[in-house]
Amino acid sequence: MADKTMTVADFRRLICNPISHLPDDTEIVFGQGDLRFYRLKNRGYLADDQTPSLVQIEFNELYELTLDPDQE
Repeated sequence: MADKTMTVADFRRLICNPISHLPDDTEIVFGQGDLRFYRLKNRGYLADDQTPSLVQIEFNELYELTLDPDQE
């Protein structure tokens, strides 16, 4: 498994299978609670042009502004 990628088989084994028995209303926290799931994005396709060969999982970072750069 590469540092920043994993196969769907690895994803199922490491992520999907361990949570498959949990109730639908179980909450999942990403990172230290500062990430929010944004979307799945297909980034590459096999020769048939319909089957994704690379899927990117995107997150938004949640943060609170504590300093207004326009204020002195």
